[in-house]
Amino acid sequence: MFATGQGRKTDATDAHSIALVGTRMAGLRPVVNDEQLALLRILVDRRRSLGEDHTRMVSQLHQLLLELIPGGTKKSPSAAQAKALLATVKPRGMVGKARRRVAAELISDLERVYRLQ
Repeated sequence: MFATGQGRKTDATDAHSIALVGTRMAGLRPVVNDEQLALLRILVDRRRSLGEDHTRMVSQLHQLLLELIPGGTKKSPSAAQAKALLATVKPRGMVGKARRRVAAELISDLERVYRLQ
């Protein structure tokens, strides 16, 4: 739209172009601090964070179950399914016991999150 001579697209070039358009156009609505928009942004960010946390915990639990159970398990077991599988595992070594303990903690965390929903 407004050539700066660079021929490359950058955030700075985009910002400059938008600022020029804003100063030369009539009838643009002013930006206002909208509390409802801020509230929605906070809630959306929290929901996204919860989803990312859930995905991370399920992936970590899946990895631990793969290491504890010969033949592994399905990719996204529910907390109840993972708990039932974990009950069948009796590791002997320290590493296996640590894996089992961390898996049990992850299952507890997932159950707690689902109770809150």
